[in-house]
Amino acid sequence: EDEGLPRIFVSHGTADPVLPIDQCSRRIVPELQRRQYDVQYVEFEGGHVVPPSVAREGLDWFLGR
Repeated sequence: EDEGLPRIFVSHGTADPVLPIDQCSRRIVPELQRRQYDVQYVEFEGGHVVPPSVAREGLDWFLGR
C-alpha cells in the first residue's frame, strides 16, 4: 500500500440540503483522484442521511469484501 495515501469512501445524497453535492463531493472527489488517492465514490438519491444500503456498501468496501 502507498504510505500516506489512504483509501477513501465518499457517499453523497443528490438532494442534500445541508452540504450541496455540487459544492462538496463533486468538487472534492475529483481533486482527491487527481492527487492519486484511491477513492470509491457513491452518489445516492436522497438528502443528508446515508441509507443503510450505502452504509453497508461502505463497510464492505472498507473490509475488502
